[in-house]
Amino acid sequence: MNWLIISCNPNPNSFSQGIDSSIKEVIGANDEVLSYNLYDINFDPILSFNEYNDCANFRHKTKETLDKDILKEIENIVWADIIIFIYPIWWMQMPAMIKGYFDRVFMYGYLLKNLTNLYDKQIISFVSAGLSEAEQKQKKIDSAYDVILNDFIYFFTGKRGILKIFSNINKVDENTRKTYLEEVKIILKNTI
Repeated sequence: MNWLIISCNPNPNSFSQGIDSSIKEVIGANDEVLSYNLYDINFDPILSFNEYNDCANFRHKTKETLDKDILKEIENIVWADIIIFIYPIWWMQMPAMIKGYFDRVFMYGYLLKNLTNLYDKQIISFVSAGLSEAEQKQKKIDSAYDVILNDFIYFFTGKRGILKIFSNINKVDENTRKTYLEEVKIILKNTI
């Protein structure tokens, strides 16, 4: 099985890094893993006018005409059986870096033209949030986030992804964080 783990957090000591480590504990000895942080690879999240215009007008690019950084990400997605995104929620939304990733990679014509390569993939998002679970439910953030990911971003893959939001991440104690990391392993074991 091929695992693609994409994290998006500028802090190398963040809870996101703990999630990444927990995922790697579950991966089988014969599995292949590609794991990186968008900040570490200096991913450019800015959708240029030309890229936007190509997408808006459904102009499909070829491997020869697509930007090399986007082509590499698309090749990684096509290669993977399981695609995992790890990031925090900031200001009630995903960081600009991961939003830019979805804008430039998922929306791009080349990927849309090759959707059949994505139907058999499992997509999982592990997200950390500063709000408590009760606050998220009260503000309907959990359901709104599910709609954003599954009804819009992951919609193009033809299936719903798994979303797990870890609440109150800046206020919980170390034992709760360990429990959260065990949940990561349980979710993965139940998925694969």
